[in-house]
Amino acid sequence: MLTGVWCDRHRVFDNSFDGSNSAWIPTLFTYLADSPVKRKTAALWVWEPIGDIILGVNDPLRKHEVDIGERFETDEATRDRGLDLLKNDKELDLLFVALDFPDATGHFLGFSPQVKEYVHSVEVADDMVSQFLDTLDQRKAE
Repeated sequence: MLTGVWCDRHRVFDNSFDGSNSAWIPTLFTYLADSPVKRKTAALWVWEPIGDIILGVNDPLRKHEVDIGERFETDEATRDRGLDLLKNDKELDLLFVALDFPDATGHFLGFSPQVKEYVHSVEVADDMVSQFLDTLDQRKAE
C-alpha cells in the first residue's frame, strides 16, 4: 500500500520480510519528499515493521521522509492521534494511518466471516475509518 508495487518488486511475501528489498523501494512519502512542492506528512501505526522496515524511521542510513512518524500500542490510540492531527494541524497534507486490529485478529483466529471476533475487528476498524472521513469532511468545510 505504501509503495504502490506488487510483491514481485518489493519481495515481501509474509510478515518476516526475509529476502525482501523493501528498504530500497520508494514509498508514497519518498515521492512527496522528492517533489519540488514541500508537503507536511504524518504516518501513524501499531505494527512495528511499518516504521522500522517500510518507512525506516529509525534507520540513520535512510532518508527520513515522514515529518511525523509515530507508533502506538493500540488502534484506538492511533485513531485518536490521527483525528487530533486532522483537527488541529492545518498544515498537514498527507496522513497515513495503519489500523492493526483486523490483521492481528485474523492472524490469531482466522480471516473468515465465520470468525465472529474477526468480523468484530473489521467493524471496529470500519467505524474508525468513518470517524476519519467525518473529520475530513469537517476539515474541508472550514
